[in-house]
Amino acid sequence: MGRWVAEASEDLPPGPKLNLGCGMDIRDPGDGWVNLDYLPIDPDVVVWDLECGDPLPWADHTFKAILLVDVLEHIPHRSPKVKGEFFFWLMEQLLRVSAPGAKWVVCSPAPPQSLASAGHTRLIDRGTFLEWETTEPDSSAEAQYLSLLPRLRLLQYSVLRKWNWRQPVWFGRACAYGMVWEVV
Repeated sequence: MGRWVAEASEDLPPGPKLNLGCGMDIRDPGDGWVNLDYLPIDPDVVVWDLECGDPLPWADHTFKAILLVDVLEHIPHRSPKVKGEFFFWLMEQLLRVSAPGAKWVVCSPAPPQSLASAGHTRLIDRGTFLEWETTEPDSSAEAQYLSLLPRLRLLQYSVLRKWNWRQPVWFGRACAYGMVWEVV
């Protein structure tokens, strides 16, 4: 997974880039990276609690790229400070701070890992953004979700498999999904 993220990150446009939920993967601010996490891990990390319900602290169209590695599957369904589905609110915030043509590099565990952790709230794959593309909304949450779809275009989708170094065979199961999306 790390190699795929590194390769996908090489092709990102120059300019400001957001590493959301960076954890210990702290990117070089000299290369335009803003590292965001809820823990004060490093002096180069902007500390921000996404669940506070405040809009992300950047102007519209700030970032040319957003890195979302092992983040979206942890986003809760609800937050007491946000009306409606919190995941959709966050997606709207990310779209707001993304410049037109911005790239999102998304990597998330595949089943069963994606559902095995108590901290995981959802499966993130290409269907997360495409599954209701051809249906009519039957709730306000679905209508909110559908409003996001025309603003994202899938550029790359990879099923990442884990190599077992003890045995020279590939596991048959996917360990993660890697996606590159473009804001249109």
